[in-house]
Amino acid sequence: MDNYLIIHGSFGTPYSNWFPWLHQKLQEDNKQVMVPYFPYGKSFQDFDNWANLLDAYRKMRIISSHTTVIAHSIGCAFIVKYLLERGMIMSK
Repeated sequence: MDNYLIIHGSFGTPYSNWFPWLHQKLQEDNKQVMVPYFPYGKSFQDFDNWANLLDAYRKMRIISSHTTVIAHSIGCAFIVKYLLERGMIMSK
């Protein structure tokens, strides 16, 4: 089944910015939506900690090749690096 993953940015939360609005709109269209709370703070907010969370989601098959990713701020750079490092997209 197709689903959506919304990734917040630095020092963000799933409840800030436009995330709640988009989450609601997608759910109203009967879409499955996840907005994870990534590790927060200077000592926790790094690529490895964020990647560990997505690795767990992949292992549980919560996210897959059918997942549409929507990211904000540093979340954009994170997801590109994650997808490249995990071999989920090919680099040229």
